[in-house]
Amino acid sequence: MVLIQGVGVHGGGWRPPITMPQAAALRAYNGNPHLPGLAGLPTLVLNATFDPMAPPQTGRAMAEQIPGARYIELFDAAHGATVQCAEQVNDILREHFAAADA
Repeated sequence: MVLIQGVGVHGGGWRPPITMPQAAALRAYNGNPHLPGLAGLPTLVLNATFDPMAPPQTGRAMAEQIPGARYIELFDAAHGATVQCAEQVNDILREHFAAADA
């Protein structure tokens, strides 16, 4: 299981029409009660330090609720971490998947 907080890229001031309904849905949903049920699954929570949409404290709190979860924070990234730090993210994912397969 890989939980990447704040995946997405929206440059400049451009906002697709779906952005506000998506944000409202995210605010309305609370999946926290289900997180402990992920115990036993190799879980990685990946967050970016400067992500205003999915702040690191949210990712840390999520990881703390999943027994055995691993938390990694990308210190030089924001909301577009999968693009800004693509090589680093791919390395982290490769390592996570290899460990999960072992």
